[in-house]
Amino acid sequence: MARVGAPFRLAAVDGRDVHEPGEVARTAVRVPAGSRADLTLIMPDTPVALLVDDDEAGASVRLVPPGPTPPSTVDGTSGWPELDLTRYGTPAATPFDANSAYDRQFTMVLDRGVSLDGGPRYAHTVNGRAYPGTPTQLVRDGDLVRMTVVNRGRDTHPMHLHGHTVLALSRNGTPFVGSPIWLDTFDVQPGEVWQVAFRANNPGVWMNHCHNLPHAKLGMAVHLVYDGYRTPYDGAHHA
Repeated sequence: MARVGAPFRLAAVDGRDVHEPGEVARTAVRVPAGSRADLTLIMPDTPVALLVDDDEAGASVRLVPPGPTPPSTVDGTSGWPELDLTRYGTPAATPFDANSAYDRQFTMVLDRGVSLDGGPRYAHTVNGRAYPGTPTQLVRDGDLVRMTVVNRGRDTHPMHLHGHTVLALSRNGTPFVGSPIWLDTFDVQPGEVWQVAFRANNPGVWMNHCHNLPHAKLGMAVHLVYDGYRTPYDGAHHA
């Protein structure tokens, strides 16, 4: 029987190194849609299977040492705890933190409802409205921005701000006290509240949306726009 998993370290998230990652075993790693996780491990002398959603028949990777091909049966991972990024690794300096003075603060309340923009329709909403009726988030070049994202719905929403990497500040009121965790995408599960921050240093008109694309299509998207920026493209919606 192949063994599921092996002791590993989460070396990087979304292309950013984790500071002094510790070794863990029999632990699941959440990878939101559009996110990436770099794992390092020492290969044991027995086969190792890495499963996605505890699905041996679906997406999986098998690492096999030299020798005869082993049986494909593996034990499951459904009871494994999820790696807690709020306290994984060790602290390191960051250019800003939860106590910094922020120039802009936005709150995004995610939910399901009905949109009346263009006629009644089912929608995934931000602050009670669906794109293109969602208000624009306006920033200036150089602003330090904090976003609070609240999920009041029953679906998980992997939130992704184009053109920027955000620093995770807290999840459900629990601060990130281990390694700084920089993210392209963060999974906001039902009932969760996340606080993240970023430096507005990439002028443009950027989508800030759920990376579950059917949710974005049904309205869970806003524009983040730099004050004074002019786009050459027609059709950009600035509410």
